[in-house]
Amino acid sequence: VWSCGINHHGQLARATSTSIESANVAVCPELSDIVKISCGSNFSLFLKRDGTVLSCGENNIGQLCRNLDPGISYHYRPVVIPNLYDVVSIATGASSSFFVRGNGTVMSGGNNYYSQLCREAISASNLKLNFDSIPDLVSVVDIFAGENSTFILKGDGTLLSSGQNNTWSLGGDV
Repeated sequence: VWSCGINHHGQLARATSTSIESANVAVCPELSDIVKISCGSNFSLFLKRDGTVLSCGENNIGQLCRNLDPGISYHYRPVVIPNLYDVVSIATGASSSFFVRGNGTVMSGGNNYYSQLCREAISASNLKLNFDSIPDLVSVVDIFAGENSTFILKGDGTLLSSGQNNTWSLGGDV
C-alpha cells in the first residue's frame, strides 16, 4: 500500500503525523496483503485477504472500532480491530465504519447522530455507539456509506438505506 496527502491524524498509516504532500507517494510498511481500503474524514480502514481489518487515524467518536485510550484521539499505526474476522467488505462514512461479514451480518461503529449506523439515533451529547452487530440485518452482500448516510445491498437485490435524509439522498421523503 502506498499513500500520500495530509496526515495530521495518522490516516495515511505511516506511524507518524508527517504529511506526504504533492505527487510524492510513500510505502506504508506495516500494511501487506490488503484487498480493500476505505477512508473516512480523518481515518482509514484496511481489509486484509484473511478477513481481518486494520484501522488508523482519528478516533474522536469511536470510528476506529477498537478499545483505545479515550485520552488519545489520533492513532498513527494501523492495528487489527479485535474480535472482527471473516470480513468480506468495508465502508466508511465521515466518522463511521461498517463491516460486512461472510455470514451476511454487518457490524458498525462510530458516529450515529443521523442513524447512519442503522440503529436508532442517539443524543448529540453521546454520539458514539459501541462497536457491535446491527440487529436483524442479515443476508447483506455489500454496504456503501456517504458522509452521514448508509446503503445496504442484500443478497436478494433489496437496497436498504439509513441516515441523514434532509436532501432526499436516501431516496424517500424527509
